[in-house]
Amino acid sequence: MLYLVRAAVTDRIPSAELPARIEAIERPVFQLDNPWHSVVRKPVSGTQYTSLGPNSTTEATVPVPYDNVKRSRVKSELVYFAEAYRALRLGRFGDARALLEEASALYDMRNPFLGYLLPYYAFAAARANDTAAVEALLAKFAPEQQRFDYHLAKAILGGMTGKTNESMQHVRLALHRRPFTEKRPVATEYQFAEVCEWLFEATRQPVYRTTALDWAKKNQVTQPWFAWSYAGWCPAPS
Repeated sequence: MLYLVRAAVTDRIPSAELPARIEAIERPVFQLDNPWHSVVRKPVSGTQYTSLGPNSTTEATVPVPYDNVKRSRVKSELVYFAEAYRALRLGRFGDARALLEEASALYDMRNPFLGYLLPYYAFAAARANDTAAVEALLAKFAPEQQRFDYHLAKAILGGMTGKTNESMQHVRLALHRRPFTEKRPVATEYQFAEVCEWLFEATRQPVYRTTALDWAKKNQVTQPWFAWSYAGWCPAPS
């Protein structure tokens, strides 16, 4: 599933059919009618459901068979991402912001495997001029939770309000705190470059373009089999 999403969004706009295709083949996600309104993903086998939110800051499983617990199926974080990412790439920033705000009520973006949603949420909110909810979400991150996605989101919010120096501090921290991609649908190498590219396109501040190009050239050496890092993906100098 992760590879399907990754192939559909890397260097391209995902199709309108992608969310439905994800939903048709992925493992279901449920919200339980319990005091915590837990959001869990059905296991491949057994009774170890994966806990995803709304307060699940680390990857965890819940060892309970939920057949006797009232539950309702909810849209998965991958479907939310596919819908919101397409809206972002098509310039429908308000739609993307609304989708990711809805997702943030179900999924805990402090979880390293769900945090990939956060920079896109911040960018959509900044472009839609409606950042109150994402700023409130960022304020909930404890210092030890302020990792790659947190700093990319802060870089976006700072850069989009003209605080370029502050934004670049967060860009550098994001790079130093970049995790392995592992279970995330977007490669962290690509996500870092994409955020820098989007910030340059939105602000025309050359430092973002320089950072993106430098990172792309490094990836040409370290991962030459990935096409995204080669010429053409980053905007030409103005």
